[in-house]
This record gives sequence, C-alpha cells and structure tokens, in this order.
Amino acid sequence: MKRALLATLTRDAVVDFLRPLRPRAASVFCLHRFADPDLGNEGHDLAALRRNLAFLRRHRVPVVSLSDLVTTLERGEQPRPGTVVFTIDDGYADFANAAAPIFAEFDCPATVFVVTGFLDGGLWLWWDRIEYIFRETDRTGIALDIEGVPYRGQWSTPRERQSEAERLAEALEAISDESKQRILAEIATTLEVTPPETPPARFAAMSWDDARRCERMGVTFGPHTVTHPILSRVSDDAAAFEIRESWRRLREQMAAPTSVFCYPNGGAPTFGERERRLVRDGGLRAAVTTARRYVTQKEFAAGADARFVLPRFAYYDDLPHFAQPVSGVERVKSMVRALGTR
Repeated sequence: MKRALLATLTRDAVVDFLRPLRPRAASVFCLHRFADPDLGNEGHDLAALRRNLAFLRRHRVPVVSLSDLVTTLERGEQPRPGTVVFTIDDGYADFANAAAPIFAEFDCPATVFVVTGFLDGGLWLWWDRIEYIFRETDRTGIALDIEGVPYRGQWSTPRERQSEAERLAEALEAISDESKQRILAEIATTLEVTPPETPPARFAAMSWDDARRCERMGVTFGPHTVTHPILSRVSDDAAAFEIRESWRRLREQMAAPTSVFCYPNGGAPTFGERERRLVRDGGLRAAVTTARRYVTQKEFAAGADARFVLPRFAYYDDLPHFAQPVSGVERVKSMVRALGTR
C-alpha cells in the first residue's frame, strides 16, 4: 500500500501539482558504487540513474553543482525550490567508466569526493580488502579479539559470507586506526589469503587521467582524505595530514577542484570539533556529512561551523523514494507529522 501510494505521488501530473510545495532548500544526494556486471561489483543501477535524471529534467528540477550551492548560501540566498545536488564518494573507476557519461548526457553536474591515495595507486580501501579476503578464503569461520571484545563469525553460503564481511567491517569502524590496521593483517593471516598489492578491477580507483577526463565532462572533485580513516579514531597529527594533504594533492592534480571536504563515513561519531577546525583552518569553505535532511540557508548561517556539517540524503535507485525530497512529497509528510504532534 505504501509503495503504491509513493508511486502515485511520482506521476507526472501529481508532481506538477505539488510544484508549489517544493522546499526552498537543496537535496544533496550521496552515492558510492555503480553496478558493473562484467566486474561483478554491485552498486547503483545505471538504467535507474538514467530514469531518475530524466525525471528531474522532465519536471524542470534545478540541478546544480555543490560549489554553486555553497556560493548561493554564502551570498545569503536561498536555493531555488527543489534544488538537487549529486555527490559521489571515494573515487572508484566505475563512476568514471559508467556513470559520468550518464550525468553528462543529462547535463547534470556531479561532485566526486576522492580518496587521493586511492587514486595515486596501490591503496586498497580497507573494507574492500575485507570483502576480497572473505571471497577468496576456503575457511568458513573466524575468531578475533577486537580491542578486548571477542568477535566470532561463521558462514556457509555466499550470502552469509558477504554478510559476515560487512558485519566485520562495521565492527572495525568503532576502533582506533592503529588497531584496525593490525586486525586487517590478522584477518588475512587467519583466513589464509594474501591480497595483491594493488586492488583488482572490481575494487579499483579511477586514475587521475580518468578524473581529468571527467572534469572536462563537467564533474568537479573534492577531498575525502588520503587513506579514508575514521578521522575521530586517529591522532591529531594524522587527522591534520589526512585533511590537508588530500586537499593539497587534489589541487596539484585537478584544474578546478571544489574546496568542500567530505568526512569519511560522515556520521556524528566519526568526526567532531577537531575535524571541523582542521577543515576550516585548511582553507576549505565547507564540508558534507551523512545527516539526512535538507540543506537550507537558515541552517548554513546558524553559526561559524554550520557550513562544515552540511547534510546529505541517501540516494535510492527506485524513483518513488528518490523523488520524495525533491518533488514536495517529503515536505507534505513533514507537515502531516507536525500536525500529528500538536
């Protein structure tokens, strides 16, 4: 019933009717991987991406770059009603190879936050290393000590194997980076798998040449650290290096990078006042998180640090869920919830 209602609310006539309810705010979407059946990696469906971008263009939804949105907010202006911004984290090759041409086809700007060490070559993103080891091992279980907490995992099917890899990666987010690196080595030893020095194609980054090619297609690039640690789990010196060096390296490689930072993982426990200060002192003008709400001029101007905690919505492939924030449906739901609390 709920899904059918959402589908009804995204019909062209209904969307046009709801146009006056579009918020004077921006929906900044966060994406990651894009599906590539040839490589076996999962991610956002390309046909769905093309359909969703066509939906935005058909309904004349303003799609702007992140830099342009920040400039609008800095001027004290409100975003145009229903404004949409696309951001993509990490810098995987599948964006450059598969998704960038689709964004260009619909003249939709996008900002990619890159892990600069990843693009420099040789660096695995640590959760990919775990997935690779779990895929390649002949073992069916693992026992670890994670900073004094026993960890046990068992699997017998491919689905269980994938689930255990994801559960272990999630557990490692909550520990120090030093412990994480030690445990990553222990996982490889315990499961008797030695990952190659460079990630295979399914886990590979785009190259800097790929990034420059995307830049010529209208894509902008922002810093996302050097190695993608959880910043709140590293030392002061390490946090400063990850933020400042990623911005320096990006400026060295790209013609017009955006001075907006992206916190790894992006939730409140993964960064704090120290990271906001380092971003600000590093000459960056704003930063994005994974808090799920609109970007508004009022919140942007709420305090000196407000621009360093810009929220982003999760991106959904299915049109009814994707369209909610930009079509006015999300605002209608908020109004109904507000009435219910009176």
